Amino acid sequence: MTRRTTVFDPSSTGLERHLNKEALGANIKAIISFLSLHNYNQEVSTVILRGLNDYDFESIVRFLLRLIDPNIAFEGNVKEEFPRVMHMLGYPTQFPKSMMNSYYAPYYLPTIIAAIKWLTQVADVLVLWIVSSSLSKRPASCSNATATRERICSIPA
Repeated sequence: MTRRTTVFDPSSTGLERHLNKEALGANIKAIISFLSLHNYNQEVSTVILRGLNDYDFESIVRFLLRLIDPNIAFEGNVKEEFPRVMHMLGYPTQFPKSMMNSYYAPYYLPTIIAAIKWLTQVADVLVLWIVSSSLSKRPASCSNATATRERICSIPA
């Protein structure tokens, strides 16, 4: 008699969908936290990000890309340029036109939210790099331990 083995399939129990919802919620919270910390000038909430519309998407992406590169210029609208810019920045996933035309759909939204969160991480890394490089150029009287982005000693031009 042979013994039957079973393989746990998380999609059959709904666990996979639950984990994706948890990841989506965590990503949304991280985006809101980042935007609040960096003085994003529009209202942002979980409801807005879960029901992302064209205006909010463009506004958030423009804000993040300007943090990354203040001189960035878009040839078209952000929705059309987003896949190209993300590819240039090294994002590991491609964005087909069908996704960009309906990014707010429930099956595409987690991917778009993850990409926006990735942009926040890129911006954070660049800010830390800029801050650390400016700390190495600042006067010796400033303390490395207490310097923050808001309280960096001024560097003579």
